[in-house]
Amino acid sequence: MAEQQGWLRSLRGRFYPILGLDLGGSYRQQAGSNWAWRGNTALAAYGPNGSDAAFAVGSGGWNRFQTNLGAGFAQLRLDYELLSFERSAALGQVNAELDRARQQYGTRLRQLQLEVSEAYYRLQLADQLRRIRQVVLDNDQVILDQVRAMKTAGLVPRVDLLRAEARLQQERFRLDQAEAQRLSAQRRLSNLVNVPFTVTLLASEAVRLQPPWPLDLEQTLVRGFQDNPQLQALQAARAALLRQADRSAAQLLPRIGLFASAGYQASQSTSPLIDLNGCCKGPAFIPGLNAQAADRAAAERTLQAEASERNGIRQRLESAYYDHRAALSQIIAANASFAAAREAYRDSRARYEFGLADYTDLAATISSLTTAMEQRAEAITLANLRDRKSTRLNS
Repeated sequence: MAEQQGWLRSLRGRFYPILGLDLGGSYRQQAGSNWAWRGNTALAAYGPNGSDAAFAVGSGGWNRFQTNLGAGFAQLRLDYELLSFERSAALGQVNAELDRARQQYGTRLRQLQLEVSEAYYRLQLADQLRRIRQVVLDNDQVILDQVRAMKTAGLVPRVDLLRAEARLQQERFRLDQAEAQRLSAQRRLSNLVNVPFTVTLLASEAVRLQPPWPLDLEQTLVRGFQDNPQLQALQAARAALLRQADRSAAQLLPRIGLFASAGYQASQSTSPLIDLNGCCKGPAFIPGLNAQAADRAAAERTLQAEASERNGIRQRLESAYYDHRAALSQIIAANASFAAAREAYRDSRARYEFGLADYTDLAATISSLTTAMEQRAEAITLANLRDRKSTRLNS
């Protein structure tokens, strides 16, 4: 965008006069000879005692001479282009290119905002999973201590103790995985927001559901097509190609200009120079100027690209809308699963402590509760991501 702004400023300079300084000089030698049909010795000045005796030439004689000539000039020159059709077409082309650059910048900015939001939500999820697995690990440690005590009292077999120890080690591994995912999510967010590596970004808020997307599908599509920078960038590109074709055609039209200069010329004497002139220029033929037809054909192709982009935008809008609705339904299912798994864990642990169930049932219930808690956090994060995507496509 800064590049196009620079081109625009450069082109606007053609609407102002150009002031220049012309400096020059020359030096030359000229040699020649003359044949005298009638001499000048009869004149007193060219006689033997005359003042110009050195230049005396007799009748039928000849002479040779050499002349040294030097000259220099200095002048200020003012050029002004009064009328140029090509200049106006070029200004329109650069304005269209600048508009396209602005729309592309807006598109990239929205994409970056979406990437930052996604990275933040991923960091939230990774931090939430780490806390969940830390709680599960602490709970498994408590259960292992209980199983070890019950094994010592002879209430449970040795295999329950081994299973509890194995499960504890598995949960430690899962906790290490969650920590690695959290560090990776932190680094990704740091790279997107461009902070130093020494700065650690934290997701201070726990995973929670953002307000759902308030519009229905039809309103979402209408808002998504309104002032869409991707479509506006294609429209600006088409306008730039059309202005480029106009610029090529305008090069055949005449240009009217005015130039004036004033200065001094020094040769054998010094004299002022003042010129005021106008001109009308126009090429009769420029090879390859029929490229304007190619520019107009390329402009027409952008219409097809715009139609294809409209279809792509509609598909992305519909996909984001339906995914968001499905994510909300998934949250309801995840909440129900979490509530059921929590009650099952309470019952299963009580049954195991009273000897009514073995450790296999308790471990399966703990795995079910852990999965339910993780799925609940993932469902909320997924819904937030789909909401941000819908917001990005409609902003």
